[in-house]
Amino acid sequence: MRGGPMGDVLRVGGLVVVMTAIGCIPSRGNKVGAFCSGDQDCENGVCYNNICLDPDGDEDQDGLKNGVEMALGTDPMSADSDGDGRADNLEVVDVNQPVDGDGDGIIDAVESSLPSADQDGDCLPDEFDPDNLVYTTDMSLLASVFCLNQGICAEQVDRIGALCTAGIVSCDYSDVVGFEEQETTCDGKDNDCDGDTDEDITSTEKGICFDLGVCGAAGAVIPRQCVGGKWVCQYSGVKDWEAQETRLDGLDNDCDGETDEGLAGLPCESTNANGTCKGKTKYESGGVVCTAPEPAPEVCDDIDNDCNGVTDEDLSSTTQGECSDKGVCGDAGVVITRHCESGTWVCEYQDVPGYEVIEASCDGLDNNCDGATDEMLVGAPCDLTNEYGTCPGATKCDGLGGTMCVGDAAAPETCDLLDNDCDGATDEDLEGLQCVNTNQWGSCPGLSTCDGVELKCVGETASREICDGQDNDCDGGTDEDEICLKTARVAGLVKDGLTQDAIVGAVVTVLADTGGSKSAVSPAAEELTDGTGAFKAYLKPGGYTINVDADGFRPVSTQAFLLEDADVMPLVVVMVPQTDPTEFINVCGRTRVGAASTGGAPIPGASVTLYGDAIGNALASDTSGPGGFYCIPGVASSGAGGTPFTSVALEAKTSGFLPGKAEDVPIVPDTILIVNLAVQPMPADAETLLDEDFEAGSGGWTVESSQTDVGWNLTMNGDHPNTAVGKCVWSPAANEDCAPVPDDPTDECAMCAQPTDPACIPQTGSLPNAYSGDGAFWFGNPDGGNYLPTDGDCVPLNGGTGGPVSGSLVSPPVSVKGFTGIFLSFYSAFEIESQDPQAPPGGFDWMLIEITVDGGSHWDQVGYLNPDVDANGAAYQPYSSAGFNAAPVWVNQSYDLKLWVGAESIQVRFRFDSKDENYNAFRGWMIDKVEIVGFGKS
Repeated sequence: MRGGPMGDVLRVGGLVVVMTAIGCIPSRGNKVGAFCSGDQDCENGVCYNNICLDPDGDEDQDGLKNGVEMALGTDPMSADSDGDGRADNLEVVDVNQPVDGDGDGIIDAVESSLPSADQDGDCLPDEFDPDNLVYTTDMSLLASVFCLNQGICAEQVDRIGALCTAGIVSCDYSDVVGFEEQETTCDGKDNDCDGDTDEDITSTEKGICFDLGVCGAAGAVIPRQCVGGKWVCQYSGVKDWEAQETRLDGLDNDCDGETDEGLAGLPCESTNANGTCKGKTKYESGGVVCTAPEPAPEVCDDIDNDCNGVTDEDLSSTTQGECSDKGVCGDAGVVITRHCESGTWVCEYQDVPGYEVIEASCDGLDNNCDGATDEMLVGAPCDLTNEYGTCPGATKCDGLGGTMCVGDAAAPETCDLLDNDCDGATDEDLEGLQCVNTNQWGSCPGLSTCDGVELKCVGETASREICDGQDNDCDGGTDEDEICLKTARVAGLVKDGLTQDAIVGAVVTVLADTGGSKSAVSPAAEELTDGTGAFKAYLKPGGYTINVDADGFRPVSTQAFLLEDADVMPLVVVMVPQTDPTEFINVCGRTRVGAASTGGAPIPGASVTLYGDAIGNALASDTSGPGGFYCIPGVASSGAGGTPFTSVALEAKTSGFLPGKAEDVPIVPDTILIVNLAVQPMPADAETLLDEDFEAGSGGWTVESSQTDVGWNLTMNGDHPNTAVGKCVWSPAANEDCAPVPDDPTDECAMCAQPTDPACIPQTGSLPNAYSGDGAFWFGNPDGGNYLPTDGDCVPLNGGTGGPVSGSLVSPPVSVKGFTGIFLSFYSAFEIESQDPQAPPGGFDWMLIEITVDGGSHWDQVGYLNPDVDANGAAYQPYSSAGFNAAPVWVNQSYDLKLWVGAESIQVRFRFDSKDENYNAFRGWMIDKVEIVGFGKS
């Protein structure tokens, strides 16, 4: 650099820059760091990105002054102007002759070496490309930049092929003589061109390595390592190898053909204050040692410890040592002397008071000091004999130094699978003895038998007297107490309404209804409930009331009811503890054709639905049994929001009949309401317009679902279990975990007696069988037996969480033209959540019945099956067509479609909508036996 009148001259390549000394020109104005629009605005003459810089400063700390970087064309504000990871000063090197590796006139500091800096797409970054805008055909440039260039590749660089394909460089070393992708040849060359020579080349062939001694032993492997182009034997891995023999082990450790040379067999001795012992040298613990033992004081071990030629001399002791300290040998003040014989201490017990070599005195002492007391004297076999027989015993001390026999004495034989009299036989002479069977009905004779647990009396068992010409109660009389006149019966069940437990021992009093005061009327029957809470009362045809009393419970009475000849009336009595204010609605009665009180034949199989205050949302349902009797017990007496009902309404429905209703029935506390219902036959001109029980398939019905895995499915009878039962939900155990009792009106079991029984549940938690035939439609998920999506969350007792689900089952069009009356009837069974299941617009798990007259453009609501009450159950408890926490039952639903009289045709839609994702692991909604009847056709 040479100074002049104008300042310093800096030559950069072919560029000459005049740097004027600041003190030689007048100030231009702006200071360092101020705003500028050109060099003329700065007092130092350097303007960069509208900021005045100090030409002698180094803003980016890369070792190049700002003025120099402005002259070079690098960025004074960035230490790596071309962004290729190398600082500008490392790429410039010499500011007077900055590096231009490719000779294109652009210095390396502003040309990037990154693969992305490839303007002409020839894979050669601009820093290495002599012409950045012309595709380079000289692939040797690619090889010099991207391919391996050390070792033999540096010597044969002209043999390396390179190819640019779609911006990616591939190198070809196939013409490089001696090239190896991984070093395998021990030749002192860098064959894989990575800068390392002969790395990691080994061999297990013996070659020039020693094969004598341990080096030639079976299994010995001597690896060879390539070092400096030559193989070097690695003996260190050979078992027992030593470069020079150092241990006495009978081996040729240094593989020279000689074993343990110069190490063993020389005389030596060990001396100390106790004596001198002799031995020979041997190899041990890293060197040659003397095998002579260390002289030691004499001990009792049959060894000459002090090497004086005598063994165990002069040894005796009064120290207990190995002598017993048990029994009499351990008594206070006892001292036992011992002496050494042939390496063993011999204890002198003969002077110990009470000592016996063999126990002879039965005195509760351990006389032979062996830890056992009176052995062979106590526990010896002996016999015990009395008037019943002889039994084995064992001896024990009698307290006088002698022994006595003790054990179980013979006793009279009893039924217990034991030989009580010790005669070798068990439970003998107990069978066939005369005995009496006694129960609440009487006593009957029998013969004894033993089952190994108890002695039983086998024979007739007294039973309630019935009209059969037999002495059922074994009292000598036949058909007494006017039993043949008692042709009617009440079969009842009494239980705790809060726990559902049976109440045992409740007093059931049946009073004849005379129409006047009952206090003077003698009971027609009085019964006690058995272990299952059940009772039966046989009665003459007539009118009656029943009172039920049980300790700790509020009494319950029935309203008057009438029994006819051969009637069997079921009665479920729900009682509440005296201290509990809970009130339940209890309704029983029967269904008939015609008038409720004097009508015609009873109607079995009718669906009876209980409503609060008025017909609207169902509270619970039952199906009338033989004789048309039904019973709906233990229903909550308050509606949604906790408002108590003041009355109830009931409706009986069955296929082929118009519904029978009873409304504004007052609720009486602790009373079973007796409400009889009558259904009326359809008009004589009634025509069946639709009768679908899905036995022949879907029959033109269509389904719509918001999900792919949950929706309406045509299902056939069989075991369709809810896989969520016992996990996130629980089935009601009261009427599913049970065995059906045939022809018992009190039986509340929902299970099937046979798996093919219609309208019942084949297995706990499964779907009910179809109401009619084998087929029915069901809304749910076939993979789970519920309406929880397949990927739903079923954790213990959470009721099941998944996405909201909904879907519709739509009938084909049904022509109703010209009819003045239209009636819809179908059978339904459902199980949904019990938390907020109430009717729309509130609640969840909606079950809607809708009608359209325009092909589905608009739907009108006919009704819904959700209850009026919020059962407020737990997440895992259901609400079903039978009520809270009960198994689903089939219920007939009927609707008068008078609002649609005059239409050409109608379609029915059953729509389910969970409304949210919570508590969806229940069994869902089933539909069967759908009928539409028209009458009064003009």
